[in-house]
Amino acid sequence: MTDFLQTSKAFILGVAFIIMAHIGLDYSAARWSIPVDSVQYSLPVLFAISLLLPAYFKQARISFLTIIVSAYYYLPETELVISEPQLYLYGLASLAWLSMITERGVFSGHAIKQVLLLAATLAAAYLWLFASAKLQLIWPKLSGDVSSVYLPSLIVGCVVLWRNMAQPSLSQTAVLATYLIWCIAQFELVVFNWSITMAILCCYYLLVVIVNSYFLAYRDELTGLPSRRALNQYASTLGNTYVVAMLDIDHFKKFNDTYGHDVGDQVLKLVATKIAKVRRSGKAFRYGGEEFSLIFPRKNSEQVMAELERMRKLIAHYKMAIRQLNRQGKQDRKGSKVTTKTVHVTVSIGVAVHQKQMSFDDTIKIADQALYKAKKAGRNRVVAA
Repeated sequence: MTDFLQTSKAFILGVAFIIMAHIGLDYSAARWSIPVDSVQYSLPVLFAISLLLPAYFKQARISFLTIIVSAYYYLPETELVISEPQLYLYGLASLAWLSMITERGVFSGHAIKQVLLLAATLAAAYLWLFASAKLQLIWPKLSGDVSSVYLPSLIVGCVVLWRNMAQPSLSQTAVLATYLIWCIAQFELVVFNWSITMAILCCYYLLVVIVNSYFLAYRDELTGLPSRRALNQYASTLGNTYVVAMLDIDHFKKFNDTYGHDVGDQVLKLVATKIAKVRRSGKAFRYGGEEFSLIFPRKNSEQVMAELERMRKLIAHYKMAIRQLNRQGKQDRKGSKVTTKTVHVTVSIGVAVHQKQMSFDDTIKIADQALYKAKKAGRNRVVAA
């Protein structure tokens, strides 16, 4: 549910960016008499940047998306004003293909598989037109536009939307936004200046690459929390008054040894989900391993202790279900049984208040010492330095 909401938010923001950019350029052209058509002269540079930059950062989907829209823009006598059903369906097939490929780099060893998949989707688009013509002969009441245009648009739209929900990412959102524009152009719901539209799309693609690169550098992939690098950067923005809390999962090695690393990952995600909702203006980070950091700017220990205690209890009272496959023997697959076991996860927290003449690293060390005291005192508790 969270991934769906994040994907929906990214899509809405992306479409809003495209619309506002259009409005802004139209307003600028009307107010200052800027020749909007001159934008087309900058398009080759934008296309090149939008192709090469994602390729450098191993974001193949954006590179391929740029290739597709630029190819259709420069097709003779079309200028991306799609009128022929075959041309439109090839575009739909290409977008469906982009939503299904795996991000492995433009020049990776999987390029051949991706090209074969593209060929298959284009062939499916061609066969669809052939089947549509036959279907109209069998069922004359069926409109040609319904069978050749509307129905495949609906099918591809469902595929792109499904992939966007199954594997949420900004790159998938870019494909969905491009699909929306593709359909609007085909059905002439809005009349576009395609030079401006292509320039805005390229800027949008570049924005996706930049944001993706930021998240790769500053977000922990497993938990979704800001990483230690983000913590160090955030520390430079803090004033003289703040509280640092170091949180560690109790007996985490035991979880990994007993139930496996998959369950260990689930424990990390569970704790991250709970502490991500920290109150009192706190901000959570993954520090490393099973350790997390919480920073409370402009707060003292009395103001945050109750919140940390609330989080500790929230995690400790949560019942985590673990499914296990029990076999009678190594070769006995038929005798395997799936059992569900409920476990509780607890955390220990050490708290330190930043003092003048102390660096951020010094405060972290003091919070770590308080965390060690919490562990030594029996775990599942909050201890202030």
